[in-house]
Order: sequence, then structure tokens, then C-alpha cells
Amino acid sequence: MSEAMLETKDVAECLGLSVRRVRRLLSSKKLRHIRIGKQFFVPEQAVQEFLSQNMVETCLADEKGNP
Repeated sequence: MSEAMLETKDVAECLGLSVRRVRRLLSSKKLRHIRIGKQFFVPEQAVQEFLSQNMVETCLADEKGNP
């Protein structure tokens, strides 16, 4: 069973980023990918991992509104 692969334009749409920004993430190795020639393919799981690794948790304010 093979994992679904996304093209950079699909990753950009999924993350709400530009294709250029996705390519920067790929070139800086912040997003796991496979390169075949000049094309980049990103496993769907890699997109989920990227989102999980970059999740920012919110903190709850106390009764006075202080974090």
C-alpha cells in the first residue's frame, strides 16, 4: 500500500500558503518530501506532521484576564 503524494500546489492549497512559500519550506527541509527531477512530492502524512510540529497551544487566562 502506497501513501498518497501531493504536488507543491496541492500542499500550498491545503496549508493556505503560496506555492513559493511551500518551495521554501521544502528547500529548507522543514517539510519532508521526495524530489524527482525538478518536481517535489510531499506525502500526506508529512503535511500532518508539519502541522503538528508547528502547532501553537493557547494558554488560558485566569479570572482577572492575566495569562
